[in-house]
Amino acid sequence: MDQKIKDLLGEASLFFYDDGTVSLIGENYVGQKEIEKFAELLIKECVAQVEKNVAGAVGTYAGTHNAAVLKCKKSILEHFNMKS
Repeated sequence: MDQKIKDLLGEASLFFYDDGTVSLIGENYVGQKEIEKFAELLIKECVAQVEKNVAGAVGTYAGTHNAAVLKCKKSILEHFNMKS
């Protein structure tokens, strides 16, 4: 599993075991709140990667590129019913 995903699991108070299981730190189960927190963190990471592409555009089509990138960001957030 990617280290960034493991870090996000930790931020959501979840622990990833070597056998592939995930649990609430110190417990035998994962609660709905922790799962939702992890999902929210993962979506925010995805949006952050999209946002990185706004600053990268230069030249004639930079405005169009940036508008498309921001539309992608908005679409992802709306799809998951989240605010930026």
